[in-house]
Amino acid sequence: MAKTAKLTFRVNARSPKYSYGFHSINNGWRLDIPWHSLTVFDGGRKGKETIRSSRSGLRWIVENNRKRRVRVSHNVAA
Repeated sequence: MAKTAKLTFRVNARSPKYSYGFHSINNGWRLDIPWHSLTVFDGGRKGKETIRSSRSGLRWIVENNRKRRVRVSHNVAA
């Protein structure tokens, strides 16, 4: 199954839920560095796969919490 990635630009240097470093989450993993985080959804340890095939689905999310904007990139199978 294909993966979906999310890049977040945070307002604060650190997430209130996670500290810095690598974290395993229910449906993938997350890397937190100051002011940013990268999350990859790949099914994870509980097998909660993202709804996506190799030809279609959600590919990339860029979330800018400083400017309150979200950009989503996806493919739609023809």
